[in-house]
Amino acid sequence: MRQGLFLAAALGTFVLAAACSGPDVQQGGGGNGGSGGQGGGGPSMSLLAQGIVSNDCAPNDGPWLVFTLGTASTCGQAGGSEPQLLFAIYPGNTSMLAAGQSWTFNAAMPTNEVQAWWYANGIGGNSEAPKTASVEVVSVGADEAQVKYTFVTPNDTSYAGQMDVSICTTIPMCG
Repeated sequence: MRQGLFLAAALGTFVLAAACSGPDVQQGGGGNGGSGGQGGGGPSMSLLAQGIVSNDCAPNDGPWLVFTLGTASTCGQAGGSEPQLLFAIYPGNTSMLAAGQSWTFNAAMPTNEVQAWWYANGIGGNSEAPKTASVEVVSVGADEAQVKYTFVTPNDTSYAGQMDVSICTTIPMCG
Protein backbone atom coordinates (compact mmCIF):
# COMPACT_ATOMS: atom_id res chain seq x y z
CA MET A 1 0.00 0.00 0.00
CA ARG A 2 2.79 2.43 0.94
CA GLN A 3 4.62 1.64 -2.27
CA GLY A 4 1.44 2.36 -4.26
CA LEU A 5 0.98 5.77 -2.61
CA PHE A 6 4.65 6.62 -3.11
CA LEU A 7 4.47 5.54 -6.76
CA ALA A 8 1.27 7.58 -7.34
CA ALA A 9 2.81 10.68 -5.71
CA ALA A 10 6.02 10.31 -7.72
CA LEU A 11 4.09 9.80 -10.94
CA GLY A 12 1.87 12.85 -10.20
CA THR A 13 4.95 15.02 -9.56
CA PHE A 14 6.53 13.83 -12.80
CA VAL A 15 3.38 14.55 -14.84
CA LEU A 16 3.01 18.03 -13.27
CA ALA A 17 6.68 18.86 -13.93
CA ALA A 18 6.42 17.68 -17.53
CA ALA A 19 3.27 19.74 -18.13
CA CYS A 20 4.89 22.94 -16.84
CA SER A 21 8.27 22.68 -18.54
CA GLY A 22 9.90 23.61 -21.79
CA PRO A 23 8.41 23.83 -25.21
CA ASP A 24 5.11 22.14 -24.33
CA VAL A 25 3.94 25.36 -22.60
CA GLN A 26 2.33 27.69 -25.12
CA GLN A 27 2.28 31.42 -24.55
CA GLY A 28 -0.65 33.64 -25.43
CA GLY A 29 -1.31 34.82 -28.96
CA GLY A 30 0.11 37.98 -30.45
CA GLY A 31 -2.46 40.10 -28.60
CA ASN A 32 -0.76 39.26 -25.32
CA GLY A 33 2.72 39.92 -26.62
CA GLY A 34 3.34 36.20 -26.60
CA SER A 35 4.38 33.99 -29.45
CA GLY A 36 3.22 36.33 -32.21
CA GLY A 37 3.97 39.82 -30.97
CA GLN A 38 7.57 39.30 -29.91
CA GLY A 39 10.13 38.83 -32.63
CA GLY A 40 7.70 38.36 -35.49
CA GLY A 41 7.44 34.58 -35.07
CA GLY A 42 3.68 34.57 -35.49
CA PRO A 43 0.73 36.85 -36.03
CA SER A 44 1.25 40.53 -35.31
CA MET A 45 -0.38 42.53 -32.56
CA SER A 46 -2.74 45.35 -33.51
CA LEU A 47 -3.60 48.81 -32.24
CA LEU A 48 -7.03 50.12 -31.31
CA ALA A 49 -8.75 50.22 -34.72
CA GLN A 50 -9.28 53.99 -34.76
CA GLY A 51 -7.19 57.01 -35.53
CA ILE A 52 -6.96 60.44 -37.10
CA VAL A 53 -5.04 62.02 -39.94
CA SER A 54 -4.43 65.75 -39.67
CA ASN A 55 -2.45 68.71 -40.91
CA ASP A 56 0.37 69.98 -38.73
CA CYS A 57 3.56 72.02 -38.88
CA ALA A 58 6.83 70.19 -39.53
CA PRO A 59 9.99 71.12 -37.58
CA ASN A 60 10.94 73.41 -40.50
CA ASP A 61 7.46 75.06 -40.27
CA GLY A 62 6.29 73.55 -43.55
CA PRO A 63 3.07 71.52 -43.99
CA TRP A 64 3.08 68.06 -42.45
CA LEU A 65 0.53 65.25 -42.84
CA VAL A 66 0.30 63.34 -39.54
CA PHE A 67 -1.40 59.97 -38.94
CA THR A 68 -2.17 59.20 -35.28
CA LEU A 69 -2.98 55.49 -35.29
CA GLY A 70 -4.49 53.62 -32.36
CA THR A 71 -6.41 56.42 -30.66
CA ALA A 72 -10.09 56.95 -30.02
CA SER A 73 -9.53 60.71 -30.03
CA THR A 74 -11.27 62.96 -32.50
CA CYS A 75 -10.16 66.05 -34.40
CA GLY A 76 -9.01 68.71 -31.96
CA GLN A 77 -8.83 66.26 -29.04
CA ALA A 78 -5.55 64.92 -27.67
CA GLY A 79 -4.84 61.21 -27.79
CA GLY A 80 -5.30 59.07 -24.69
CA SER A 81 -3.06 56.61 -22.88
CA GLU A 82 -3.57 53.78 -25.37
CA PRO A 83 -0.50 52.68 -27.41
CA GLN A 84 -0.20 54.83 -30.54
CA LEU A 85 1.93 55.26 -33.63
CA LEU A 86 2.47 58.75 -35.06
CA PHE A 87 3.50 58.75 -38.70
CA ALA A 88 4.35 62.07 -40.38
CA ILE A 89 4.92 62.89 -44.05
CA TYR A 90 6.58 66.08 -45.31
CA PRO A 91 5.42 67.87 -47.29
CA GLY A 92 1.85 66.77 -46.84
CA ASN A 93 -1.73 67.83 -46.40
CA THR A 94 -5.02 66.00 -45.90
CA SER A 95 -6.23 67.38 -49.25
CA MET A 96 -3.60 65.23 -51.02
CA LEU A 97 -4.85 61.89 -49.61
CA ALA A 98 -5.58 59.31 -52.30
CA ALA A 99 -6.12 55.56 -52.35
CA GLY A 100 -2.94 53.67 -53.15
CA GLN A 101 -0.53 56.11 -51.51
CA SER A 102 2.01 54.54 -49.17
CA TRP A 103 5.00 55.66 -47.15
CA THR A 104 7.77 53.76 -45.37
CA PHE A 105 9.94 54.70 -42.41
CA ASN A 106 13.21 52.96 -41.52
CA ALA A 107 15.05 54.04 -38.36
CA ALA A 108 18.35 52.83 -39.84
CA MET A 109 17.91 55.29 -42.75
CA PRO A 110 15.89 58.26 -41.43
CA THR A 111 14.77 61.04 -43.76
CA ASN A 112 13.17 64.43 -43.27
CA GLU A 113 10.27 63.40 -45.51
CA VAL A 114 8.95 60.52 -43.35
CA GLN A 115 9.10 60.32 -39.55
CA ALA A 116 7.54 57.88 -37.07
CA TRP A 117 7.19 57.70 -33.28
CA TRP A 118 5.95 54.81 -31.13
CA TYR A 119 4.13 55.79 -27.91
CA ALA A 120 3.72 52.58 -25.90
CA ASN A 121 1.90 54.46 -23.11
CA GLY A 122 -0.02 56.98 -25.20
CA ILE A 123 0.83 60.45 -26.43
CA GLY A 124 1.49 61.69 -22.88
CA GLY A 125 4.25 59.10 -22.43
CA ASN A 126 7.73 58.77 -23.84
CA SER A 127 8.25 58.08 -27.52
CA GLU A 128 10.83 56.15 -29.48
CA ALA A 129 11.34 55.52 -33.15
CA PRO A 130 10.06 52.17 -34.39
CA LYS A 131 12.60 50.08 -36.29
CA THR A 132 10.39 50.17 -39.38
CA ALA A 133 6.90 51.43 -40.14
CA SER A 134 4.63 51.83 -43.13
CA VAL A 135 1.22 53.32 -43.83
CA GLU A 136 -0.88 52.70 -46.94
CA VAL A 137 -4.09 54.56 -47.83
CA VAL A 138 -6.73 52.01 -48.87
CA SER A 139 -9.63 54.39 -49.51
CA VAL A 140 -10.60 58.02 -48.93
CA GLY A 141 -14.06 59.42 -48.22
CA ALA A 142 -15.27 62.93 -47.40
CA ASP A 143 -14.36 62.78 -43.71
CA GLU A 144 -12.73 59.38 -43.23
CA ALA A 145 -9.96 57.30 -44.79
CA GLN A 146 -9.10 53.64 -44.41
CA VAL A 147 -5.43 52.78 -43.92
CA LYS A 148 -3.26 49.71 -43.46
CA TYR A 149 -0.23 49.92 -41.19
CA THR A 150 2.71 47.79 -40.11
CA PHE A 151 5.54 48.57 -37.73
CA VAL A 152 8.13 46.94 -35.50
CA THR A 153 8.88 48.48 -32.11
CA PRO A 154 12.43 48.85 -30.76
CA ASN A 155 11.91 45.65 -28.72
CA ASP A 156 10.95 43.73 -31.90
CA THR A 157 7.20 43.54 -31.31
CA SER A 158 5.37 43.51 -34.65
CA TYR A 159 2.11 45.38 -35.17
CA ALA A 160 -0.13 45.33 -38.24
CA GLY A 161 -3.71 46.16 -39.02
CA GLN A 162 -6.24 48.17 -40.92
CA MET A 163 -8.39 51.00 -39.54
CA ASP A 164 -10.63 53.92 -40.34
CA VAL A 165 -9.12 57.31 -39.53
CA SER A 166 -11.03 60.57 -39.22
CA ILE A 167 -9.75 63.26 -41.59
CA CYS A 168 -9.11 66.50 -39.71
CA THR A 169 -8.98 69.23 -42.35
CA THR A 170 -8.05 72.23 -40.17
CA ILE A 171 -4.85 73.81 -41.49
CA PRO A 172 -2.61 75.39 -38.83
CA MET A 173 -0.63 78.57 -39.47
CA CYS A 174 2.95 77.38 -39.89
CA GLY A 175 6.00 79.59 -39.96
